[in-house]
Amino acid sequence: MIDSQDIFKQLEMVNLNAQKIVETARQQNDWRTAFDLVFSTPVSRTASSLIARLNLEFDYYDPDTSYEEDVLAYTTALNTFVEEKRPFFQ
Repeated sequence: MIDSQDIFKQLEMVNLNAQKIVETARQQNDWRTAFDLVFSTPVSRTASSLIARLNLEFDYYDPDTSYEEDVLAYTTALNTFVEEKRPFFQ
């Protein structure tokens, strides 16, 4: 059985991947690809699944204006969520 600390570690890895995608998008100015990667199974769907397994709720404001703003809204919210919850899973 996987405990909550292990699930949270998986969520941290998803968050790190999301942050790497943002860094690459900034370097290459390719927010369309970043959007496709962030809102895919390996990132947003996996994060949602892991958060649900932790019995937590995650919500963020989706500005729905551009690829860049959508990606930054989600990844910033996910990173903040992970940082705020980390002390409870150490």
